[in-house]
Amino acid sequence: MALVRWSDVIGRYKVLSTLGGDSEVGSAYIGPAIAEVEGRLSGAYTVPFSDNNVTARDLAIDLVYARAQMSRDGNISDRVFKNIDARIERLINGTMTMLTTSGDVLKSSGQGDAWSSTEDYPPTHGVSDIEVSIVSSQQLYDEAIARGDLT
Repeated sequence: MALVRWSDVIGRYKVLSTLGGDSEVGSAYIGPAIAEVEGRLSGAYTVPFSDNNVTARDLAIDLVYARAQMSRDGNISDRVFKNIDARIERLINGTMTMLTTSGDVLKSSGQGDAWSSTEDYPPTHGVSDIEVSIVSSQQLYDEAIARGDLT
């Protein structure tokens, strides 16, 4: 499923319904808008964005509108572009976060911090022989508690 569909765009901006249907405007407006959103945010987030990313969808819909309005009313287009730029800047600098349809917060990875659920445990495998590899006892203990095997 695509991040944005034409029905999403005209659902918000009915004035654009005169541009045509999904097949006429998809490649002209929607594809480039999604590419711009993902391109501008790719330094801080993992792309492509899933269709459950409410924030990216919202930005792409507004970007379709701004691009379509460029030839109709430049003042409206400029205001929308400025709003999009400000929101993208806040996402990149971490003062705004992305949300999914389930309410999950997606944090920017652009600060250079990679996160792993097992990052605090010693590695299981290294350069030594497999016979001497040992799984972290603390990780096994934490997993047993998480499963409810221990209290």
